[in-house]
Amino acid sequence: MQTRVTDTKTLKKLMVDEGINDIASLSSATKINRNTLGSVLSGKSQPSAPVMEELIVALNIPPHKAGEIFLAATCVTRKLKVRTTADNRR
Repeated sequence: MQTRVTDTKTLKKLMVDEGINDIASLSSATKINRNTLGSVLSGKSQPSAPVMEELIVALNIPPHKAGEIFLAATCVTRKLKVRTTADNRR
């Protein structure tokens, strides 16, 4: 199973490249709530399409780079519990 994750390391590097050194400054540039930005930059949540768009504009991210940053695929493995016939009788 694959899921999409934001490349927060590259996103933070682009912030510095654009002279945006903290979440408050990024919030001012994008008009996005600081809590939302904090959650995205920490990797706790994926940005919505409107948030991605604001970040792309504020950080001057080219389209091909935006796809790499916001739509990076990662493989997620889950442990599956296999039930046997004996388990079903309990």
